Amino acid sequence: MTKMLTEPAAHHVDDAEIQSWFRNKEFAYDWTSPHFPVWTKLLAALIGEPVRILEVGSYEGRSAIFFLNFLPRSALVCIDAWDIALLEPALVKLIPDLLIKGALAEARFDRNLSVFADRLTKIKALSSDALAELGVKQERFDVVYVDGDHRRMGAYRDCLLSWPLVKPGGLLLIDDYEWDLGLAEPCKPKQGIDAFLNGIEGQFAQVHRAYQIAVCKR
Repeated sequence: MTKMLTEPAAHHVDDAEIQSWFRNKEFAYDWTSPHFPVWTKLLAALIGEPVRILEVGSYEGRSAIFFLNFLPRSALVCIDAWDIALLEPALVKLIPDLLIKGALAEARFDRNLSVFADRLTKIKALSSDALAELGVKQERFDVVYVDGDHRRMGAYRDCLLSWPLVKPGGLLLIDDYEWDLGLAEPCKPKQGIDAFLNGIEGQFAQVHRAYQIAVCKR
């Protein structure tokens, strides 16, 4: 997987095909589709492979829909507590309607992903509990996408607990590195992500750094 930026895809996936995956789906927000051009490059070598993916933070399922369509032989585990008031209290204060729309997110996720029931495992739990349980079971994944708790300590914890679950040569993709919204530092993930990466220095090769960070495990 360390060659995933240079190996060709099994077939070309154009924008029109990607857009078709989301027709007749239900979403209140789109925080995800701007990342698709990067993801198609990072994951191109895995098209056609029977990969295992772990997603920490799923909300309405937009990223899950992308992964399951783009990687048609993949199996996906999604972790989310679906409790926006608990996980993002500072964000709820900034975006009042998030609390109302967030209450509908789990049901939307279930409807949006219903066609993938045979390839999807849904875990409704706090990420700290769910990731620890997967670690105890010695589960391993080819791709882990961390997009859960956006608070500094939460982001650090999610990354730290996810790292042992990444197979050697696997990809850890971390969202919202540059997330801001004018919040205080403890309410943003960047410092937690930096602390995590500093703690695993020498154990990874960085393959992407912008709003998101992607590293391959050595």
